[in-house]
Amino acid sequence: MMTPPIHTIPKMLHVVVVVFGLGLLGLVSAGANPFGGLAQTKRQELVVEWDRPASTPKWLTEQSQLHPVEAKIQRTLDEELDIDFDSLSMNRIFKILNGKFDIPISIDTNAFEENKVSTDQIVMLPRIRTSVRNLLMLILQPHDLTYVVKSDALRITDFAGANVVRHYDLSQVFPDNALLAELLDAIELIIDRWNWESSGGTNSISVFGSMLVVNAPDEVQREVQRFLLCISKQASANLRPRSFSEPM
Repeated sequence: MMTPPIHTIPKMLHVVVVVFGLGLLGLVSAGANPFGGLAQTKRQELVVEWDRPASTPKWLTEQSQLHPVEAKIQRTLDEELDIDFDSLSMNRIFKILNGKFDIPISIDTNAFEENKVSTDQIVMLPRIRTSVRNLLMLILQPHDLTYVVKSDALRITDFAGANVVRHYDLSQVFPDNALLAELLDAIELIIDRWNWESSGGTNSISVFGSMLVVNAPDEVQREVQRFLLCISKQASANLRPRSFSEPM
């Protein structure tokens, strides 16, 4: 009579199963979800509470953190225009804007040369009623140019030269750093998505303590500021991470 074959598990597989089981027990005992990733556990272990300063910064009250001259230029950029700029040169348009609003405009000649654009380039733009800001973007973007408000002038340059550094104290918005990773992901995903360093662009974002430091063009800075302002208006309970088992 033949003895039925006995299927044995290789000794090495026994070792792997035991090690894996011990690893799961270790994760569970540490309060982690072994199938949900370790990022959340690590984030919870490293949560740091922030002290909120007594004074509220200007950028969090829908005001600017800019120098008064820069703030004046920003207000000018939001003013509406109803002027026919069709068939005028860029240089002529810049002179008209300078005379009408009394704002200094400087030209980054290197940026124009590198992009093979002349200030004598004729602009073909039908008459529209729009803001100075939007008008400049309509004129400059087709030539890979943009503008930046620096010091006491409106500078016409390329995107590489348009970055400015601004800082935002996140302790005015969040009680701690528990949602820091989600915030950075949201900014890079929603605002100027393809121009961050993570996507091969020139914009960068970093955090030191509770200070968010953003190196990006003025338009991106404005969107970051608006985003943080909206977050600051949420109910504080909505900014506290909850586990799936915790009741709403």
